[in-house]
Amino acid sequence: MTTVERPTEPRLTGARVPRVEDPRFLRGEARYVANLDRVGMVEARFVRSPYSHARIVSIDASETGEPLGFFTGEDWIAHGIEATSRYEGFQSAVMPILARDKVRYVGEPVAMIIAEDAYRAEDLAEMVLVDYEALSPVVDTRGALEDDSPLVHDEWTSNQYVPRTYRSPNFDESVGASDKSVTASLINGRHSGVPMEGRAVLAEPDPNGTGVIVHTATQIPHLVRSAIANAMDLPEREVRVISPDVGGGFGVKAQAYPEEVACALAALALRRPVRWIEDRREHFVASHHSREHLHDATLHY
Repeated sequence: MTTVERPTEPRLTGARVPRVEDPRFLRGEARYVANLDRVGMVEARFVRSPYSHARIVSIDASETGEPLGFFTGEDWIAHGIEATSRYEGFQSAVMPILARDKVRYVGEPVAMIIAEDAYRAEDLAEMVLVDYEALSPVVDTRGALEDDSPLVHDEWTSNQYVPRTYRSPNFDESVGASDKSVTASLINGRHSGVPMEGRAVLAEPDPNGTGVIVHTATQIPHLVRSAIANAMDLPEREVRVISPDVGGGFGVKAQAYPEEVACALAALALRRPVRWIEDRREHFVASHHSREHLHDATLHY
């Protein structure tokens, strides 16, 4: 009789790991950012741009009285999120925490207002009057690359943030040896993931130090920690990011957002926990979209 040896189940890498989180979800005991509460916690709302491209002429918050907190881009000039690259010709730009001088997309946060509860904060945000000077928008990829296109970033030489060229070995020989070719322009429109839970942030001063603790619905807590630390000019050891239960992401929550930094800055300024829960309209206009794709492609065969 032949003995068949069964493969040994790996103990570590490659092992089947039983799910341990299901029972609390099934019992409705999951803990999302919206379920968190803190003593002295206040709620934040953002005043957002209705324009995709405009100059900010003035911001008037006189009708709001004396809210617990009110911040504009002038308060946080020194703070921003910046992406860099080693690619030659890469054009970098700082994403402001709150827009200053100019807005560049519908939904960009222009001001942040804080009240005892979210309903009051929402009412106060609607009382803030912002005067804009509308500029010509850039609405699609092909138009953005035209020589006379308005510049999204005034200091850039064009709207192309990085040029890249790659040529496969023996490309010309392969094309010359083909019998036929087909050319097409292919466009993928902008789109976005829509998780059941929107974005959410609760930031609080670290009771044991000078830093900040940020609870955020994110897929990338370590990268968010780096982004917040860089934006606030803090060492990473003074920024703790906690990602509790997250109600879906689909890539939307795999980004660092200005609202995360804003809540952290406000928490340190007020010395109180500050929470912001995104509503669905904000999600559609202010969460990162998947970029539009435009391909002019030729197939040789």
